[in-house]
Amino acid sequence: MAQKISRRTLLKSMAAGSAALVGSQVLNVAAAPSRIRSLRQSSAVREISYWQPPIWRYGADNTTVTGAGSDDWINDAVSRFEAAHPDIKVNLELIPWDTWGQKTATAFSSGQVPNVLYGNFTADEAMSGVIDPVDDFLTKDMTDNWLPGMKEALTIFGHVYAVPAFVNPDMAALSKTALEAHGGADILKAIGDHRDGLTFDLMDQYGKEFGDGTSRYFFGIPTDHSSVLYWGFGAWLNGWGVQFWDDAQERFIAHENDNSVKAFQWLLDAQNTSKTLIPNLPKWSDVDNFYWNLNAAMRIQWPGIQTELETAQAAGQAQKDFEIVLAGHPHTKEAGAFITNNPPVQYTIGRTDNPDLREAAFTFANWLATDDSNATGWFVNGFFPSTKSGLKKVADHPFAADPNRKWVLEDYLVNYKPGFAGGNWSPSTNARTAKIFNSLSPFDFFMQEFQSLLLGQKAPADMLQEIAQKVNSALGVKV
Repeated sequence: MAQKISRRTLLKSMAAGSAALVGSQVLNVAAAPSRIRSLRQSSAVREISYWQPPIWRYGADNTTVTGAGSDDWINDAVSRFEAAHPDIKVNLELIPWDTWGQKTATAFSSGQVPNVLYGNFTADEAMSGVIDPVDDFLTKDMTDNWLPGMKEALTIFGHVYAVPAFVNPDMAALSKTALEAHGGADILKAIGDHRDGLTFDLMDQYGKEFGDGTSRYFFGIPTDHSSVLYWGFGAWLNGWGVQFWDDAQERFIAHENDNSVKAFQWLLDAQNTSKTLIPNLPKWSDVDNFYWNLNAAMRIQWPGIQTELETAQAAGQAQKDFEIVLAGHPHTKEAGAFITNNPPVQYTIGRTDNPDLREAAFTFANWLATDDSNATGWFVNGFFPSTKSGLKKVADHPFAADPNRKWVLEDYLVNYKPGFAGGNWSPSTNARTAKIFNSLSPFDFFMQEFQSLLLGQKAPADMLQEIAQKVNSALGVKV
């Protein structure tokens, strides 16, 4: 079993190394104002803007299945908040996922960030001056209730820049139903009781039992999705013991590790030789179709896939006996099991010169993220509350008895060792690197590189060298 550590150890490296940056660059660090007022209601109604992608599949009652993209839960949450805070009006803008990335990128580049924004800030965004630190609003009672490691993960240069809403770890999702139907089900025993033994060797062994090389393939990777970067490079290389950046996050170094070539050659062999990887550059929708129709047995996902399954079953869109077994990311025996070292999903506060709007924005963000009345909503929709009281709130929920959720709550989040910082792809502690790296449109760039690899246009070593050339040249460091 993997080394047992605390959640604090799991996430504390998000803040590590920041001090080394201070001497090398002048950054726009906004000092948090002193706490000059308590959170209070005023006589004037304050209107705040709030941007959010649709992430809820359950309705306001946390029981009714409404389907992906529903606004029922969040509209009810806003109504509940406004009833308790009649001096604050929340103007919700629910933004579809296909336009979310461009809209938020434009907001940061133009400085027109909403009062409350869902997502994960990057180090350069924290330093940009368009989002506010929230230290002056935080009390000891608030932060003591956050899960260990949350405060450290949201701190850059001594300032807390967000409120943690929920944790959403990623992992392997094995289809027990598909494996039992077509072969390879013994992998579910081979990975062990703690589900920490999913090695590439096991994938190769049992993948050959499952796949037929024509219509059925053990593993699927969507090649049209941003996950190519954070799962296909970040977590995938982590599983081979490969560090994406040097310790200071000033230089891309993965191309200098022989295991990087082995990592991507494994995928090429799985596609071209053993025929266990879905070929022909499958899209996310293609992997969905293979997986839900029992023609693929494994994908990388978030625990929300369990909620996705249950809502599909309730709607009659998935077979009732479909079972998923969540497990740790694939890895070599030498690298060992790990959990990707990602920060919690959070709410940030857009910079404003109006202290009343700033206070109203924090009041709403903090309530939505951490109030116990919302914990069940986060949980049933596939996430895990970021507070101690929130976890207690959902402990007796029927969903908590599900073996997958139970494993995440009691084993994965607690016992797995942390992977490399930033999910092994994001320069989470170096603002300069983050700004330059993000300017390269990394999701599109790495997607194109990955596609060229699978198409046989580049060998793994050539692809890695090309990445190093582009990234390190932009950073002004040795290629």
